Amino acid sequence: MKTGDDVLLLEVPSGSEYMSVLPTATAGVATRLGFGLADIEDLRAAVNAAATLLLESSSAIGTTLRCRLEVSATDLMISIEMPGRRELPSSSAYQWQVLQALAGDVSTAISETETHIQLRQPRPPTEADMDTHPHQAAGPFVY
Repeated sequence: MKTGDDVLLLEVPSGSEYMSVLPTATAGVATRLGFGLADIEDLRAAVNAAATLLLESSSAIGTTLRCRLEVSATDLMISIEMPGRRELPSSSAYQWQVLQALAGDVSTAISETETHIQLRQPRPPTEADMDTHPHQAAGPFVY
């Protein structure tokens, strides 16, 4: 699979009543990719923390959040963005601690027109990646 072959784009209003959509969509994609339950819950919490960081700006009211979930051969990449240049909370903020603990790789990008938080999580190995041959013991067996 080439990068960009499997992309889900979401746009939701910034109201708290819509914030469950992003973690739920992330969980659906992660489930399809074979992530374990603990990893899926970690991704849900990480996406929720990223959205919260973007929404902490008082000027976020009435805007939209855009989320891009992109599946590559090796990673699940999640980009959450809001229009406009926004000052993100200090790296010592609780939500940053959550992101650092739960996401594989976290980065930010701030331009004059958008503020992004990107998460990259390595995909779990597939059955094709695993050694499916039975292990053989060396030496003769005595019955």
